[in-house]
Amino acid sequence: MPKSIGAIIAIISLILFLRSTIQPDSFSAIAQNDDPTVGLWYVGEGLTRNMQLMYRLQYFDTNNGRPFDVTILFKEQNEARDWLTNFQIVLDNGTKLETDVLLKESDLSPTKILDNLSSTKTYIDAYSHTLQFLGAFGTRDFPVSLRVSSWGGLACEGCPKIQLRSPEKITIGAGIFNTTLIYYGQRLDIWVLDDFPYPLKGLLYTGSANSTLVYSYELLEATVNGIPIPEFEQAFLLIISALTLTVVMMRLYNGSKRS
Repeated sequence: MPKSIGAIIAIISLILFLRSTIQPDSFSAIAQNDDPTVGLWYVGEGLTRNMQLMYRLQYFDTNNGRPFDVTILFKEQNEARDWLTNFQIVLDNGTKLETDVLLKESDLSPTKILDNLSSTKTYIDAYSHTLQFLGAFGTRDFPVSLRVSSWGGLACEGCPKIQLRSPEKITIGAGIFNTTLIYYGQRLDIWVLDDFPYPLKGLLYTGSANSTLVYSYELLEATVNGIPIPEFEQAFLLIISALTLTVVMMRLYNGSKRS
């Protein structure tokens, strides 16, 4: 067998192996576990020290409605078990902001911005309205189920119910995942991965879908102690392997043309 063909077969085999080992919802394992706590979720579930999460976020009332990146590092917990975190914010024009924020353990709501500057407070407020939004429904003391079809309706006559659907596969910057979709009419879509602290992605419109955007966000990267969390790392390896195969095949093709 020519070496070039053997190399291609080896690379394809590697990609197929990596693809078969990826478990987009490996944090949850809902289908394989009868533990009654499995499938219960709250904002902050699965957090650990030195976890770092990077999101791209867009909120109508912040940065003139343009996207910005926010990286949250969970440094340690104080005596009250609240989280001391570091927020790094990078705007679309390259401006960088940074501040330490104390987040309440029960729902990750901000209780204190340590630099107390209005320039950073604006972005922490945007965090509260987006990533932390579901803290109004699920807290550490009162988690919500991802196995039900509805969380019920809001306190308004004729309003639609908050509904859930799973598994819902999504592709985001951090990878491909089987999630639970939480939706409210055609206005709100939020994708949640069990045992992960924040939703992976969220969209909110003023009215029906594709009307004026209120906010959007998605996870770009997740690490602990600087090491990619397993399923995010596996998705990254799959992409690298696919790119490697593409480069090899292009070189072989160009070589055959020259010969």
